[in-house]
Amino acid sequence: MTEVLFNVEIFQYYAFNTTDVMSTIGVAPGGATTASLTINNNGNGDDSFTYEVLDNLPDGWIISPMNGVTTIAKENLRDLAFAVTSSSDFEDGQVTITVRITSEDGVTQEDVEIVVESARISLNWNQGLSQSRSNNFADVDPNSVIIVIENNGLRPAQQVTVYLDSSGMSEMNMTLAVPASGSTDFEFVLPKASQGITRYDVRAVVLGDDANYTTGDAVDDDFGIEYLVQGSEETSNSIVIVVIIALIFIILYFGFKASSRARGSGSRF
Repeated sequence: MTEVLFNVEIFQYYAFNTTDVMSTIGVAPGGATTASLTINNNGNGDDSFTYEVLDNLPDGWIISPMNGVTTIAKENLRDLAFAVTSSSDFEDGQVTITVRITSEDGVTQEDVEIVVESARISLNWNQGLSQSRSNNFADVDPNSVIIVIENNGLRPAQQVTVYLDSSGMSEMNMTLAVPASGSTDFEFVLPKASQGITRYDVRAVVLGDDANYTTGDAVDDDFGIEYLVQGSEETSNSIVIVVIIALIFIILYFGFKASSRARGSGSRF
């Protein structure tokens, strides 16, 4: 029996892709933020990736790090983060940061673009969520009215004051922060409400320096909450159930009488 040995050489191939790219971020004039992305090594071996921020930035901008090398094992991934500081005159518009990633073969590469916008605050009052999250029952003490304020902008609002007013009460206010691309519940605790519809006037004001970076229509409107007597719905349902049961007994009763008459008529023949 002859033993034959073979040497099989497996060539390494290089492949990768990027995911979780923060395609759009916001930053204030002279402010700082973080841009990030993930490199996935799809090749069949370890790979050392070179990354560099292309020098296409306006004056006064700082990106750190500007370049580097990261080694990733096959079928693994690595997160990259870049500290971004804008120029002090970045009042509007946008800047595109291009990160070039190259595999160690020197050929396989990808340019990733991250758009940096001049961050703004854009408030919106979500009336639907406000109605659903607020108390809707009369004679409940305390009566909570929740005003949901959303920030659709890329700049967080550090101080937003929401005012709530209605007939028969003194105007109330509350100041909280509203995160960028997020929302905050402003919960007002009021005396119990009477049955019926109560209308509330709502307005929101951005305080401090953030007011200079606020866009969109101001929050200033009103809405109504219909207060129901707690348990009235259950009472109505109970009445309906009783009526249905009564109808069932009536139908069975007359059905039984009709059946008895039919049997009596048949017995005479």
